[in-house]
Amino acid sequence: MTSPLPWSPAASLATLPLAFTLAMAPSSHASAQSPAPQLDEVVVTGTRSERLLSEAPVATEVISRSEIELSGALDAAELLAGRAGVEVITRLNGAGVSLQGLNPEHVLILVDGKRVTGRVNGGVDLSRFPIESIERIEIVRGATSALYGSEAMGGVINLITRNSEPKLAFETQGAYGGLNTGLFSGTLSGSLGNLRNRFTAAWRQRDSYDLDPATPNTNGNGYKQVTLSHDGDLTLDESTRLKTRVDYLFRDQTGIDAYATGAIYDRLNRTETLSVSLDPEWSFAAFPKLRMNAYYNLYRDQFLQDQRGSNALDSQSQTLDQLAQINLQDERILTDNHVLTTGAEIAYETLQTERLATGNADRVRGAVYTQDEWSLLDQLMIVPGLRLDTDSRYGSNLAPKVTLKYDPWQQLTLRANVGGGFRAPDFKELFMSFENPSVGYQVVGNPDLRPETSMSTNLGLEWRPAAWSNLALNVYRNDVTNLIQTDMTPSMDTDGRLRYRYVNVASAFTQGVESTLQLKPLDGLILEPGYMFTDTLDKTLNRPLEGRPRHRLSLTTRYQHLATGFSGYVRAAYHSERPFYSDALAQPVETAIMAPGYTLLELRLTKSISDQVSVFVQGDNLLNASNLIYLPIPPATVLAGLTARF
Repeated sequence: MTSPLPWSPAASLATLPLAFTLAMAPSSHASAQSPAPQLDEVVVTGTRSERLLSEAPVATEVISRSEIELSGALDAAELLAGRAGVEVITRLNGAGVSLQGLNPEHVLILVDGKRVTGRVNGGVDLSRFPIESIERIEIVRGATSALYGSEAMGGVINLITRNSEPKLAFETQGAYGGLNTGLFSGTLSGSLGNLRNRFTAAWRQRDSYDLDPATPNTNGNGYKQVTLSHDGDLTLDESTRLKTRVDYLFRDQTGIDAYATGAIYDRLNRTETLSVSLDPEWSFAAFPKLRMNAYYNLYRDQFLQDQRGSNALDSQSQTLDQLAQINLQDERILTDNHVLTTGAEIAYETLQTERLATGNADRVRGAVYTQDEWSLLDQLMIVPGLRLDTDSRYGSNLAPKVTLKYDPWQQLTLRANVGGGFRAPDFKELFMSFENPSVGYQVVGNPDLRPETSMSTNLGLEWRPAAWSNLALNVYRNDVTNLIQTDMTPSMDTDGRLRYRYVNVASAFTQGVESTLQLKPLDGLILEPGYMFTDTLDKTLNRPLEGRPRHRLSLTTRYQHLATGFSGYVRAAYHSERPFYSDALAQPVETAIMAPGYTLLELRLTKSISDQVSVFVQGDNLLNASNLIYLPIPPATVLAGLTARF
């Protein structure tokens, strides 16, 4: 039996006093709490600067704090699942998100505009981010590499954290339900002189689940998770302000693996993340909107597979991913209708893991970018942009873009966006050394890989015929080249094993239509139906991309009755059948396996019993859409709890 993982929570928690000392203030973000996003709400993701939603040149979808609370979601992955135009892909080691038919590795995840580390199988696990600390989520679709660099080929999802509060306030929530799901969270806010603070702590757990009782293995991990965060906002004088944020997460995930040989393994996956950010703000006569931020992210993952009754095939590994980055941005108002934004970034990333041939690797990334906003005749806005990235591992990449926004009249907004995207090869694709001795093959990295690139086109409109209705429609196409895939024509190494490696061989396109309609037929009632059509093609293999449904229908219903303190939230999403391929290691696929369509249904009912206290009950996946092979998500569960604010 393998010894326990060489780690203890006490050792890591010992570092928190130092981190909290560094964090005497949080990341900057605007907030708005309303039943639905308003046109005068401030957004930042589309331009990297604060803009009113109605004036933003890039279409931005906003999930507000009020909707987050109504939904009852426990983390960002649950909140986005079933969202119109967003595909959450659940795997054993996490939940990634797909936009416009592109994989999770092609979607950039930000927290307060800052890149996060710890991608697993290419994507960031969104279940790592608890809802307690999120003020809103902004979603921008289409290539945005001209502003954000690598991974932003399909779009950007920006998690905006909650502000510290000037007055003393406390809120807490507790709940318990199916799969032994339990949660407890508390948030304390207040001020000490010119320093505002917000402290948040949360604990949650869930048992593993088994979609096939006939086998001993589990299909979804159980977990125990603790998250801690601190935000602060310190005003030093009229021209100087300091904001910081510290986040810490500790999570143990457990499950059981069973193989055809009869061997049974207990699996433990221990994840730890720490992020620290500093955001000083200055106001100078010559640089009224000069912004700088510096941040550090640590992602530590430990994996243990312990065979029952033997230790011959036990395995243990550790991954340590660290990123330090400094950003500097200047926004210059040249005239009333001309704004020039320029910025520069420098980042250092290092990865240590047994799966790299060298055991560790590092890279330095630098970038400069510019964006020029021109407003003409109060109706037309033209926004060209350009970004140059330089990477010590692959060289340079130039990403252009141009955005047009036209308001022919008050009720109608037209947008067009053409931009280049790219994704740099990650460390594992460059340097991986993975061997499967039971099957007799090896996967190795390729240090000569080039970045994946894309050209993205989006044409959209927003029509507001009345105060109670809003239609959004977008037509898109993404042409991707140099896709990185495993070469399915293996070579033979000196020991007679098949050897596969990553190569730039594939090209593909995704295209489709995204449409949502928001209706407010009655006071307190909001209906949001949506329809998405997605067409994809792997041009190398002449077949649709795997796992993409062609049709998706969604309906979100929100209702609040202030007089009785009752609120309800219902979300339903239908996904049509999806193609999958049974590729053997060296065999081409002739036909697709079509996974059946499915419908996700979520419900939450809340009742206020006083001005400070409310109770709720919610059901997730109520139609029990889980599928052992193609949809390994938790089965239907019901949860009940209480929320209090003082």
